[in-house]
Amino acid sequence: MALQSKVVNLGAVLSILFANFVMTINQVNISSIFTFGPLSSATSISREFDLSVYGLGILTSVFFLAYGGFELPGGILAARAGPRKLAIFGTVANTAGVLGSAVAPQFGTLVVLRFIAGFGFSFAFPSMLFLMLRYYKAGSEGVGVALTAVSFALGSVCGYFGWAVLGAAAGWRDSLVVAGLLDAVSVGAMLATLPQDSVRAGFRLELGTLRGIIISRPLVALSMAFFGIGSAYGLVSNFMIYYLEGNFQLSPGLAGGIASISTVLTVSAPVVGRLYDRVRDVKRLLFVPAACVLVGVGVASVDSIYAALLSVIICGFAAGAFFTVGLAIAGEIASSYPSYESMTIAYVDSFSLLGNSVSSLYFSAIVVAFGYPYAWFVGALVGVALITPVLFVKNGAFMKRAARLEKT
Repeated sequence: MALQSKVVNLGAVLSILFANFVMTINQVNISSIFTFGPLSSATSISREFDLSVYGLGILTSVFFLAYGGFELPGGILAARAGPRKLAIFGTVANTAGVLGSAVAPQFGTLVVLRFIAGFGFSFAFPSMLFLMLRYYKAGSEGVGVALTAVSFALGSVCGYFGWAVLGAAAGWRDSLVVAGLLDAVSVGAMLATLPQDSVRAGFRLELGTLRGIIISRPLVALSMAFFGIGSAYGLVSNFMIYYLEGNFQLSPGLAGGIASISTVLTVSAPVVGRLYDRVRDVKRLLFVPAACVLVGVGVASVDSIYAALLSVIICGFAAGAFFTVGLAIAGEIASSYPSYESMTIAYVDSFSLLGNSVSSLYFSAIVVAFGYPYAWFVGALVGVALITPVLFVKNGAFMKRAARLEKT
């Protein structure tokens, strides 16, 4: 990583954290403003366009389809054009998608604009993470990543709870105007504080290396696990507010508050990260939290408020642990592919986003046809099938470090 300083570039760091915070709001707030429950008089998306839960499934699916589908190309372009340009371009695209959504005249237009918002996120987030590491103090990269995770958690809480309250008070369109204007402010902050890209990386994609990455057995198993857990955890994060408001007539604020718990509880990640550095059996450290996420999703099928709360708590703790370990494993596997490290990590991470996209469609379709208990159960069952291949990969294949530890 070039141009790291021994001191923090405070302006750049703060603008990146603010941009990540705002874009996270715009990732999650669609579930908060889709419906406001039968007790609210505010205009929601579902009420204006006469939509069922399947409408929320479509909006969620197209966002994560764009986010996951373009994350890898975004990483490649950042290597060639410079991460500052890509971070700003992606944030502008996200802003356009959000502000355009606020004036969408029909549902089909809203779907297209939601896709544009996801497209912007796919270009902005990887570049912002790279810039965060560049402009944070050398030797404290872990703190920089942790601050990015904190800004994501705060943005999620604000998007779930804050936009549920704001939307119920002002309506879904005005709430998106506020979100889009915050996005525009973050663009201005990055333009003012981020130094110009001083080095253009001479990255050249080699098809032979790319093929080796794609067919690598440990990466295939890890990618399948990311797809399965992304699809399962995404159901809790994307549909829990709608479920609580519709099934149990909770207020938007209370439903949003409960849903945001899962994000707050991802604070388990730093603890698991320290454990990851010490253990030999990293495969188990990956598989156990993955299984817990699926148990948490399955618990929601009991169809009670208490089961939903327990589901959110279990999934929050376990998802934070799974993605911490999974991305760490992806990083160590990526070290076998010099100059392709960022691309390899983006490749693995994109599967969790695509899992989000696919599960949003089949979950909402099952809800319409058979009800929530069946939908939650099927969501957990799909995840079980997709994490199973992890059990057939040796620790040494996942981790060079694990192989070395086995000899000590």
